Amino acid sequence: MDFLRKRTSMRLDVRRTIGVLLVAIAFLMPSVVFAGGKAEVEPARVAEEASGEAPALAARVTAGELPPVEDRLPTNPLVIEPHQEIGRYGGDMRSALVGSGDAAWFRRTIFYDGLMRWAPDWSSPIPNVAEDVAVSDDAREYTFSLREGMRWSDGEPFTADDIIFYVHDFAYNSDLSPAVPGLLTDPDGNRATVEALDALTVRFTFESPNAMFLQQLAGPNGMWPVTYARHYLEQYHADFNPDVDAVATDAGFDSWVEYFEYQSSFTTNPELPQLTAWIITQPYTGDTQRVVFERNPYYWKVDTAGNQLPYVDRWLFDILGNTEVLLLRTMNGEIDLMHRHINNVENRPVLYGSQERGDYRLYDAEMDQSNAHSIRFNLNHPDPVVREFANNRDFRVGLSYAIDRAEISDLLHAGMTEPWGISPPQGHPLYHERLASEFIEYNVDLANEYLDRAGYDQIGRDGFRIGPDGQPIVLTMDLVVAQDERINVAELVQAYWRAVGVDVRLNVMERTLYFERRDAGQRETFMWSQDAGLAPLLNSDSWVPEAPAWREWVWPGSYPGVSAQEPPASFKRAAELWDEIYTSSPERHEDLYREIQDIIADEFWLIGTVSPPPGYGIVTNRIGNFLEPIPNSWNYPTPAPVGMEQLFIRN
Repeated sequence: MDFLRKRTSMRLDVRRTIGVLLVAIAFLMPSVVFAGGKAEVEPARVAEEASGEAPALAARVTAGELPPVEDRLPTNPLVIEPHQEIGRYGGDMRSALVGSGDAAWFRRTIFYDGLMRWAPDWSSPIPNVAEDVAVSDDAREYTFSLREGMRWSDGEPFTADDIIFYVHDFAYNSDLSPAVPGLLTDPDGNRATVEALDALTVRFTFESPNAMFLQQLAGPNGMWPVTYARHYLEQYHADFNPDVDAVATDAGFDSWVEYFEYQSSFTTNPELPQLTAWIITQPYTGDTQRVVFERNPYYWKVDTAGNQLPYVDRWLFDILGNTEVLLLRTMNGEIDLMHRHINNVENRPVLYGSQERGDYRLYDAEMDQSNAHSIRFNLNHPDPVVREFANNRDFRVGLSYAIDRAEISDLLHAGMTEPWGISPPQGHPLYHERLASEFIEYNVDLANEYLDRAGYDQIGRDGFRIGPDGQPIVLTMDLVVAQDERINVAELVQAYWRAVGVDVRLNVMERTLYFERRDAGQRETFMWSQDAGLAPLLNSDSWVPEAPAWREWVWPGSYPGVSAQEPPASFKRAAELWDEIYTSSPERHEDLYREIQDIIADEFWLIGTVSPPPGYGIVTNRIGNFLEPIPNSWNYPTPAPVGMEQLFIRN
């Protein structure tokens, strides 16, 4: 990290503008508004005569392998108005994954087709797989009308029974799903009653009002209720196949549960029927170098000229060993779309300078973050010594004062960020002065004063403070291997904290292990982006500390592998307020959230570092119909709501 210690003279002449987000959450159909406003798009224009379907599919129709396109589409397909023009069929979309635990990129691109979806400008959730939705006045009943004649990728009908199968035979089956997915519970933790009123109508009923249900369905987890094809998966389910244990054993699995999980995975099973625009043909396995998805002949969307979507034939995801390889391939123009791993401030100058060479451009994406790299401690860690550090507010305040945030901004963000806490930006309706600015001054004297006040005023021979067990204080910080910028920040924080007598060991690992440790409650401390800067009312992560046992107590099932512990009054009150947001009328939401903000400011559970830098992604110029600028958020989830099915290859 010596190179980070040398202040660079490089400065980018870029100013970050943060628009005012108008958070408008309607009681029946709550929504958020992208701070940048609606993107301007030209009316769709026809690039060539409508052909109805991809040439490769037309050839299969002629060969008798497929029915005509009109028989493959639902009676009322979803019509997508192209952002710029009617596209052309053909070609491969090239992207990449980094390492073996990067499947979330699928959910940000080709695996985003739930009952609802976000409008491209993030203005509201709108029907998608569902043709329509009716919501009761008390936000307890949601009735979805499905599309007549809609089919899975194998040609079999998609009906209400498929959603019922997901709910009752997967989500509510304790063998397959030890905890009921949060999508199917109300704010009080009661699971929904889900019933098929007829073959094309499904009703979700919640005991308590659930005013955010449509936003959840439009988010990254909303696709699960429509990804379990009953006609295919019931053969792997013990309730439908009495011989499934023997079948699973013959296939090399220890149980039918493992067999079902494998067969129901869209990344590993090419035979699994899907509703998405592309279906996997080259699976995602441990030794795979490339994952391939090919067009779904039964996809249920068309453009305004009546052409069946998608336009692109295939998506190719190469699995790369590290971000350096991804950066080089992107600069060479070998990656068509990337909004992950390399789109940081450190890489922006070199990516900007290589645009002509690689025939790509950088697009703007406004960050839905309140902090670029927040630090959290596990308040419920099983080790009592670690737990004592984590729950000592003076200890956390002292470590916060020890961080030189201006240096982090200068060295790692080209001066494009500022010292910041965990508040939404200034100008946002939910901006909070204390959360933004309290304890973020770089002051080593105050850091030492608070650490002494915390009770750790004895210094050992190695220069580190002595903990309650008589040993030098050592913290372990979990990090993800592909997040180079965050690792660099953590190395600086490590040096800052060692300077005030607290040792830190950085524990860098694959993403899969990182989340396994999270779910088991094993992390001591970690660094991650603080989400929900633009839309805090969509994400509990905007305030909830790392406290698995407390979360399990207030929201049973959120950490099924962790024993619940009753939290202190402040945490319980914040959780009650959060639940009330989900059940109350919209005019109360901001006041309720401000009370939560007051609590987390008092407790100082979370340590912020710097404000989020300007967001961006990379798209090659050969890709048509890409909408920009866009929001940048996992809740969005960027860039999928732009509409991957309408992207096309220009040449």
